[in-house]
Amino acid sequence: MLKMRATRAWRLWAPAVTVAVTATAAGVVSAAPASAQTIVNCPAQNLQTAIDNAAPGSTIMVAGTCAGNVTVEKNLSLIGFGGAVLDGNAAGTTLTVGAGADVQVSALTIANGSAENGAGLLNNGSVTLNYSIVRDSNANFYGGAVLNAGMMTLNGSTVHSSTADVGGGIANFSGATLTLNASTVRDNTALSGGGVANLGGTVTMNYSAVTTNTSVGGADAGGGIHNSSGSVSLMATSVTDNSPNACTGSVEGCTG
Repeated sequence: MLKMRATRAWRLWAPAVTVAVTATAAGVVSAAPASAQTIVNCPAQNLQTAIDNAAPGSTIMVAGTCAGNVTVEKNLSLIGFGGAVLDGNAAGTTLTVGAGADVQVSALTIANGSAENGAGLLNNGSVTLNYSIVRDSNANFYGGAVLNAGMMTLNGSTVHSSTADVGGGIANFSGATLTLNASTVRDNTALSGGGVANLGGTVTMNYSAVTTNTSVGGADAGGGIHNSSGSVSLMATSVTDNSPNACTGSVEGCTG
């Protein structure tokens, strides 16, 4: 059952990390030069160790299913291949990005987070998700799949099947900037903002879809999008088949 604590203030923070590394057959990781491109074969200890040791600006290629929580606090690119998954094992936020970090995430699935806020992805810095998925995560308060407290762009990405009190799919905090390009938010549930809850930030959606999300907080809670004291603009974006309605608050371009 979702618990409503929207009046409670939360101070978001993120631990440390980053480095390029090479995983051996035995799972041992060695440091690599700045801007190096290396491959990490999970389990998750190898990935976190690679991140911790990586030089800023490095690229880490991720293979397999990485179980556990991962934190990044430096500029870094994470690229999945072969269906790579970051799996939080329902034991905390799956991927945390610290303040000041600029992280590019491509072709990765981020799944199964369970936390107070931002269970799948908690961003305090700058994140770009390219052709990635954030799914099946649960937050007690804000941002079931994603909580954005910085700058975030989704390109060709999907956020789905997650729950929270506020922002079942995505919660965008005050002062934060969220942009969706050709992306989808679907099948999420919350008391307020089943798909997306904008809490004083700026949200722009281009050629995207917010669909089949649910708010269980009543007619004023926003099944698809709930905007509270922020700016939401939609361009060539559909907000359809959400329950009990499409949008609440001022949402430019929303017809529901």
